Amino acid sequence: MTTPTHTASAKATRPIRLVLVDDHRMFRSGVKAELDPAVTEVVGEAPDVDTLYLMASPQYSFLSSSGVKELAIFDGSIEDLVPEAVARRLKEELSR
Repeated sequence: MTTPTHTASAKATRPIRLVLVDDHRMFRSGVKAELDPAVTEVVGEAPDVDTLYLMASPQYSFLSSSGVKELAIFDGSIEDLVPEAVARRLKEELSR
């Protein structure tokens, strides 16, 4: 019988993928300089974005009600995030 040569702890892990969102180039550069490339990977920068939502798979996702409300206030689409009745009622409340 042979013994396995690897263990779960020896498996290579993927780095944490990041998108840097800030309008100050020097701030983004400073953050990037402090990150350990063995642990993190900057996959993008977004200097002109105010808010960024990255959604996980539905079974792992959670979106706070304040995030949904903020998205609705700024005329974002919330229909895929909440039940139809909730989306309709929220839009009614915000139109008052």
